[in-house]
Amino acid sequence: MKKSQWYPVVGFLIGWGAPLGAVILRSLYLEHSSDLVIFVQKEWADYSFFYWYMLVGTCLVLTYVGFLFGRHEDREAARHQERIGS
Repeated sequence: MKKSQWYPVVGFLIGWGAPLGAVILRSLYLEHSSDLVIFVQKEWADYSFFYWYMLVGTCLVLTYVGFLFGRHEDREAARHQERIGS
């Protein structure tokens, strides 16, 4: 699989970390570790727009950046193969 195809997938998966990390940090900051499931449900109900915005925006950006990095890596690998004559 080309890196220009693999890196966007990795970027998309890493993008899921933004809203998950935000919920975890908010639960730690607000000290709601005892009823985490209830806290996450309430957070989602109260702030779903922001979590969706964070999820979609981060996934789009990291997917695109992953594609750019992957395409660069593919081009460099092709240049390297041309230089060594394979």
